[in-house]
Amino acid sequence: MRGRGDAEGTVVRMQPGAEENVYWEEAEAGELEWTYGLLFNQSRPLFRSEEVRAALAADLPEGLKRPAAALSPGLREGLGKATLPGNETDAARYRRGASGKETEGLSVLLPENEEIRALFSDAAQVWQRDFGLYLAVEVLPERELLARVEAGEYDCAVLALPSDVQSPGRALQTAGALSRTEDGVFWSLLAEGRRADRSKANKLYTEAEQRLLDSGGFIPLGSVRYGLSDGGFPARLTVNREISFYSG
Repeated sequence: MRGRGDAEGTVVRMQPGAEENVYWEEAEAGELEWTYGLLFNQSRPLFRSEEVRAALAADLPEGLKRPAAALSPGLREGLGKATLPGNETDAARYRRGASGKETEGLSVLLPENEEIRALFSDAAQVWQRDFGLYLAVEVLPERELLARVEAGEYDCAVLALPSDVQSPGRALQTAGALSRTEDGVFWSLLAEGRRADRSKANKLYTEAEQRLLDSGGFIPLGSVRYGLSDGGFPARLTVNREISFYSG
């Protein structure tokens, strides 16, 4: 079965015996790399503040080898260069954004991946030291984590931005929806990209991704590589319950 969408022809397979619709994307032999980072629920008063998010995005452990962008490499083909925020501690900026907002009782959802959890732990220690921000940790299977995020039942979560097809626009749209962002600039760039030809669209999607990074909407933390056999279906689900198919 082949997915219908921005990348018509992508091959997917439904997981046998799954209790709900779960699809797996076919890939060539080699390695599939996914970028994981922190996504904030911007309906929460503290994380609605761009100053808070941007302060967190710029205050990361020294020596952390961050992914160069928010989108996983397979979703960035044809896009321009993204630039990560510089690494600096700005406690005054954080305090301005956090003023009058509840900073206690917040939690973060983490996937069952020890490498990613260790990266977040290092960042969390820096934020607790510099800003006094403590996030309780809840570790979940990735499918359950994504379901919680989709339902808006989270404060922040570490995940890879999902897309039902190999499309940067769809992944960024999903990021905006999952984070409940009201950033008009971000949404305008995506809307214009959907109407543009591919070359222009890629430039607009790069700008939208840059906006996501600059505003602290998504903080890249690390990458996970999955080894694939030729024509194999990696253990990486395509998350979209409205995906449609045609045979052929």
